[in-house]
Order: sequence, then structure tokens, then C-alpha cells
Amino acid sequence: FEYSSDISNPTDGYITWQVDGVQSHRVGAAAVGPDQGTTGSGVGQRLIPVEPMSIVLNIGISPNWQTIDLSTLIFPAEMLIDYVRVYQRKGQTNVGCDPAAFPTKDYINNHLDAYTNPNTTTWNWEKPKNSMIWPLRFIHPPDPDFTPSTP
Repeated sequence: FEYSSDISNPTDGYITWQVDGVQSHRVGAAAVGPDQGTTGSGVGQRLIPVEPMSIVLNIGISPNWQTIDLSTLIFPAEMLIDYVRVYQRKGQTNVGCDPAAFPTKDYINNHLDAYTNPNTTTWNWEKPKNSMIWPLRFIHPPDPDFTPSTP
């Protein structure tokens, strides 16, 4: 698995999955297109995020990746992990979820129910206006209704 995003050129971002060092799947920066129109969600073009991310290891299976032979599977199942190795590019070391360029700790604490309550299905807070990432607004295509505010 390799995750790469470049804040200076977000269209170069990508995620690759590997098995035994051989790439098995790749998602480029423009892979998730906008969902606009009268029946769309209104979400614009999504690129590979430059914000810090977490790694989730689970036993989820999907026929989108390979053929699943259910006759060979035994559930309940257990997944054992010996170790996870994370490499970071020289000069780009980041540990934690609250770096100076993307402060998230206060935001999460102020919206804790959205992150911890699986029964929350609606957003009960004011929608973010992107004021904290105004200098990075070039990451997504311009929104004709967007008026930047100075941070």
C-alpha cells in the first residue's frame, strides 16, 4: 500500500495497493469525480487528500478486488497482524492527527458525536466554510459561489 499526495501539486496524488511488492490496483488523484446535478450530492471533484490520515486494517472482503470463494471461508474469522511499517518521505515526517498545517483536534472535539456515535445520521452543526484551509483552496476546482475569506 502506498499513499502519496503533494500539497504543491495535488493532481499528482495517488494510492496504490500491492501484493508481494507487485502493484495490484491504483487510484489516481482524479479518480473520484464530482457528484453534481439535480440528483447529485453536490460534492465537487475529490482528489487524494493531503491531510493526515489513519490506517484501518480489517478483514473486510469485496468481489471488486478478486473473486471470493465462499466455500473456503470460515466465519467467525480472526486476522492476526505481526507488524505495520509506515514509511514517510524525508522531511515530511508527521505523527499524530493535529499538525500545524491541518489542525483537527479542536474540530473533532467540538463535533465528537459525529465521530463517536454510529447512530448519528445527520450533521447537526453549522456546515464548515473552509476558512481554515483558504490558502489551500486550489486543491479543489473553484466553486462559483465560493467567496474566500482571509484567515
